Amino acid sequence: MRKMVYFLLFALIGISCHKQSAEEQFVLINVDTLDRVGIAEELNYINTLKPKLVALDIQFSRDTDAYKDSVLISALRKTRNLFMISIIDDYDNGSKDEYERFGLGSLPVFLVGAKTGFANTVIEEDILRTQSRFSTHEYVAGNTEYHFGVRVAMSIDSLRAIRFVENNPRTVYVDYKNGDRRFKMFNSPDVLGRRVSMQDIEGKIVMLGFLGPGNEDKFFTPLNTNPDEPDMYGMVYLAHVAAQVIESE
Repeated sequence: MRKMVYFLLFALIGISCHKQSAEEQFVLINVDTLDRVGIAEELNYINTLKPKLVALDIQFSRDTDAYKDSVLISALRKTRNLFMISIIDDYDNGSKDEYERFGLGSLPVFLVGAKTGFANTVIEEDILRTQSRFSTHEYVAGNTEYHFGVRVAMSIDSLRAIRFVENNPRTVYVDYKNGDRRFKMFNSPDVLGRRVSMQDIEGKIVMLGFLGPGNEDKFFTPLNTNPDEPDMYGMVYLAHVAAQVIESE
């Protein structure tokens, strides 16, 4: 009996001492070909599962069907701790000291209550135009704007994220962990079919965006082994950036 008690105590200590890795804090959800009503349905279900925050790598830059827009706007406004991408219009690979034009990415009506960060990428001037680096922040029209991944990380640990920005050059190489970092991913049928549970989502950083099928919003990275096929979707790249900042010293 005493041995059993000790065993349980050690097991509990082991569980309490487990420190969640950065990648374990993320859940990436594919919106594939969903329209705005479908994305709203995904959001509404995810919100019932108590995520820590919801980050959308999606732009709603124009009006479509009035009903579909209203359904999505309602879902976005019900989403607590919402993050959405913005765009620096005159971005030039992070080469300028300051930029003049800053776009919201989405129409203002879709951004009510949302925090934003720019999703512009630094594209290398190599044959494959790889995504190897990111800019932590930029100066736009007199204001400091943070990268989307940095902005997400700030909501998890603001001091760590600010320290990362202050202790690194403005343009930083992405630490892809040699391809060993793995994010949990779900497709839209998993969400809409209620096959994603609270155990999967509660307290996690949930990112919604495009993960296929097809090569839309897909890029080459230094990990690529097939020069004929891009290897990483934009949302996965953003998740790598956020995770890198979160796990920084």
